[in-house]
Amino acid sequence: MMKKLTLLICLIIPAMGFGQKNPQFNIECKENGELTKVYGDGFERIVEYYLDDQFSCCKTVTKGDIIGKLAYDKMMQLSMGTDMMSYCKELACDYYMILYLEEGMGKTFATASCYRWKGKEPLSRLTYYQPEGGDIVGLMKQVGQDIAKALAKYEICAFEGPVNFEVTSTKDTTITEERSVYCNGIDNTYKKVSKVSGTSHSVWELQKKDKEHAEGNVSFTINESGSVNEDDGCHKCSTSEREGGWSFNSSLKLDYSSSGLSEESKLDGEVHVDARIILDFRSDDTYTITIKATTKLYPAVEQGYMEAVGTCDGIPRKPIDNTRNVSAFAYPRFGPYKGKATDRTLSMKDSITYYEPQTHEKTTITIDYTLTRN
Repeated sequence: MMKKLTLLICLIIPAMGFGQKNPQFNIECKENGELTKVYGDGFERIVEYYLDDQFSCCKTVTKGDIIGKLAYDKMMQLSMGTDMMSYCKELACDYYMILYLEEGMGKTFATASCYRWKGKEPLSRLTYYQPEGGDIVGLMKQVGQDIAKALAKYEICAFEGPVNFEVTSTKDTTITEERSVYCNGIDNTYKKVSKVSGTSHSVWELQKKDKEHAEGNVSFTINESGSVNEDDGCHKCSTSEREGGWSFNSSLKLDYSSSGLSEESKLDGEVHVDARIILDFRSDDTYTITIKATTKLYPAVEQGYMEAVGTCDGIPRKPIDNTRNVSAFAYPRFGPYKGKATDRTLSMKDSITYYEPQTHEKTTITIDYTLTRN
């Protein structure tokens, strides 16, 4: 009873999914009449051949493989009294390829559909047909060849390697509010000038380890300063109806440097840094590379002063000493560049610049990477 239970548990596991360093395709030709009985195993082998040729990093397991192992296992148990083998490795797949062979309306149909292990929609699906009595083997070969080509636009064999980039931002913003005011029988002016300036620089040294997962480190520096100068010729006092001249000044400055990626993510039950590198391959043989990474939150101290003088509501000069959390994050997307998921190497050096006219913030990002796959 325990041996049967072990196999049942393994059969349930693939529905939950496995992520493996070397992806695995499980290939099954569904039972569907005499045509499947005659050609089903051969259809699986043909598709397996084209997948092995297209994706050298992958392992392929057919339903025929599992049936063969079960038969051998049964023979060994009957003849040698051995324990039941484990089937977890064979059944744990990243991609599930479902095949059909059907006859109807005077035609023979061959279908292939490939799903990710927990995907509801197929990555690729195609159906070819020919008149009954035609070359069934040729039809199966065409399906196998074309489904492998269709899947080649996905990063099934993961690219790995260093991805280094730097982000430099500068900001110098001045906002001025000015208007006429009237009090005490005299025309006056209200004017407020708010200034924010600063620079930030971060250096990201990442290593793409899998299809999206990355490791590495980041160092960053933030320098910010801001000031507010407010002059009101008709300031309304907070404690009376009196109005008169009032001037307010404040200044803040923050300088901070640190390093280290955030570690909030989990992979296979283990804590990992919050860094992702995503390759998106397109039908025109180009791709984009998107990076998502963030540092930890660090407490940083901003210091400065504030003071006010005037008819009322005076504030003696006093220091400001605030603590706030700071971090650096990156979400750049580069490309499209020329390249395919079937290339052995993807390499690029590039730079992009963004400018925000409202805040006068300029950001320049440079990237340098060389990625290879098996």
